[in-house]
Amino acid sequence: MAGITGMFCADGRPAALSEVQKMAAAIGHRGTDGIRYWNSGPVAFAHLQFCTTPESVEEQQPLRSPGGEACLVWDGRLDNRDELLEALSARAARPVDCTDPGLVLAAYLEWGTECVQRLVGDFALVIWDERERRLWCARDFAGIRSFYYFWDGKTFLFGPEVRALLAHPLVSLKINEGMVGEYMWGNVASRDETIYTDIRRLPSNSALTIDASAKLQIATWWHPELSLLQYRTDEEYAEQFLYLMEQSVLSRMRSNTGFAVEVSGGLDSSTIAVVAQSLLKRGALGQSAVHDRVLALSHSCPGKPWDEAEYITAVVEHAGLENECVEPLTVNLEFFRNISATRREVPGEPNGEPMTIPIDEAATRRGVRVLMSGIGGDEWLQGASLYLRDLIRAGAIGPVLERARNDWARSPRQRHWSIYLARQIVVMLTPARILALRRKREIQRSCIFSREFLRRTQLTDRLMAPLEEPRRRFVNLAQEEVFGIAFNGIEARALEWNEGDAASRGIEARFPYFDRRLTEYLVRIPEEQRQRGTTWKWMLRNATRGLLPEIVRMRQTKAEFSELYERVLFTPEAKARLADMTILKETDWLDHHRFAEQVTRSYRSGPGSLAGTDLFRLWGVIGVDLWLEGLRSSAGAPQI
Repeated sequence: MAGITGMFCADGRPAALSEVQKMAAAIGHRGTDGIRYWNSGPVAFAHLQFCTTPESVEEQQPLRSPGGEACLVWDGRLDNRDELLEALSARAARPVDCTDPGLVLAAYLEWGTECVQRLVGDFALVIWDERERRLWCARDFAGIRSFYYFWDGKTFLFGPEVRALLAHPLVSLKINEGMVGEYMWGNVASRDETIYTDIRRLPSNSALTIDASAKLQIATWWHPELSLLQYRTDEEYAEQFLYLMEQSVLSRMRSNTGFAVEVSGGLDSSTIAVVAQSLLKRGALGQSAVHDRVLALSHSCPGKPWDEAEYITAVVEHAGLENECVEPLTVNLEFFRNISATRREVPGEPNGEPMTIPIDEAATRRGVRVLMSGIGGDEWLQGASLYLRDLIRAGAIGPVLERARNDWARSPRQRHWSIYLARQIVVMLTPARILALRRKREIQRSCIFSREFLRRTQLTDRLMAPLEEPRRRFVNLAQEEVFGIAFNGIEARALEWNEGDAASRGIEARFPYFDRRLTEYLVRIPEEQRQRGTTWKWMLRNATRGLLPEIVRMRQTKAEFSELYERVLFTPEAKARLADMTILKETDWLDHHRFAEQVTRSYRSGPGSLAGTDLFRLWGVIGVDLWLEGLRSSAGAPQI
């Protein structure tokens, strides 16, 4: 969670170091261990140091090559150090130094921009190549480290948060109405836009180049193998998963301050904790181990629907973990108003900071800077609803009937499983053009926006935009669905917000399920390893036999957090704000009559009655309204 920021003047004028210093000051919390600058001609870099690995203590960034050919700023953690060092040695290439950025810069000098293919870990990087007069930026395959930028054809600015870029006078507060619509609809679809027109995001798995002719190009660099694996037994799948999970967790245990695991009592986070404890017992960290027991940080919520104390206690006692429980914060709109004003963005969700702040603060009290969580487990292992259509395509009548019954049993939306199956078949027989038109009409019928706003933003098209470029060839619909869940706009927003949220409190968030090596395995497993019968996460349960207590390993329930939304939405202030919408009424974004009807319907039955869609959309509207309130008080605020 270090910080990198800087500027490049593509027209050749000298970069103003003073402007980069202002950008760095806006994210100064990322530079607890120092801030350093480098300036040469049209380029100026800043590196805000926050040490979380033993090697990072020795880093001196921005890092320039001995011959002056290139200069690197790196925010990341390299997980395949030995492999990369061996590859460099085989070519008689000498690293600049033995830190992560030293190895990365040596790899760039040896292989050029293709070096990104060899990097395993979480990272965002920028390299100025003096020989080619080229700026090159890259982001890890999953987008764990954030990267925002501004480009007007002459000046390129970058940073890990929007507030860094907004500190530069070239960057305006002009509103991106398309993103406004996505936030208020409760479905962020874009992976490269922000709420500000002038600021964009470099998507995960992307590299950006500005060459000597001032041409900007963005290309994806990670193209995983998609053919399905064909192991002989369930045990082989489970063994390979456990092997790769151990690699992933071990890489994320590498820390100079120790680490903690956020343990919810669910399968995903509990697996991380018990694997980490097993590795500690086996001495996998050697002399670099800071603790001999894993610190598990959990929530204590007696009497609440999301209380998982029974499962947390079982994991802690079974694996011999150290455990500290904290209570979620009770918050109001003022809490989210302050977060929005500080980060200059639409605030996060009510099940976000009220839960993460106490966990992060507990880690900080223990002197821990690294926190692992189970984000990504559901995305990769939960199972794909579209697999039924794959079976129908294959004409496998027995498996079709069985899967239809099981899918319906997990989420019964119709009166009988046969109705569910019939509807799936009808959808498959309907031309894609008709389905798209029908989906557009459904959005328009249920939408809270004015017709003019829909026309101007093309919001229905934005919400329905495909995730991947057409050239990616998935084996089946199930694989495409799982891939899409892991890399869609909602996930990108969640990872970026979580990274910035943790960084604001001096915590580096690490996500073992988004390890590149593990992901390249999970994307290729057959659907039967995700769901077997009505049991989801089949392979994970097989792999953790004996590692997890049975009450957790065979758990079929998940915590439900809608009450955290209702705690805020049912306060008098929230009700009054939704009824009034003083700021939003100054825009033509909402159809205020239809929105008022939705608010009335949503509150009619009291707490406990709001469906997920209502929760997300009501909160999306309030979030945008809170952000607009802060924006109006900013210097240079646009007319709303």
